Amino acid sequence: EEGQTAISQDSHCSDVAAYHYNYSGTIGYKPLHCEALMVGEDYLQATDSMFFSTLVSDTTVRSDSGAACADLRTKCGARSGTYEEQPAEQNGGTVRCRCSMNDEFLVENQEARAFVF
Repeated sequence: EEGQTAISQDSHCSDVAAYHYNYSGTIGYKPLHCEALMVGEDYLQATDSMFFSTLVSDTTVRSDSGAACADLRTKCGARSGTYEEQPAEQNGGTVRCRCSMNDEFLVENQEARAFVF
């Protein structure tokens, strides 16, 4: 089903580690799985060109405050995210927190898509 994480029989999905690549000391690509995207999310069409996504690097940032920070810290750790917290003294008496989570994956079955111009 589209939009769901799935394991495909495609060679790129059965061996995503083969697509790990270090471009430089600070830039690298390390997809961990394949994922089917919803129709329309897997390409970008302009007037005179099209771009087909094959690798996605998606960063989600969640923010919260107060007692909810404890739950966010737990969820962030479970997803290998980066957790930051600002003490209450710096925020008018309220603790503020933020979690950044990165998900990098290959687009499943992109080579099987048919586009008609």
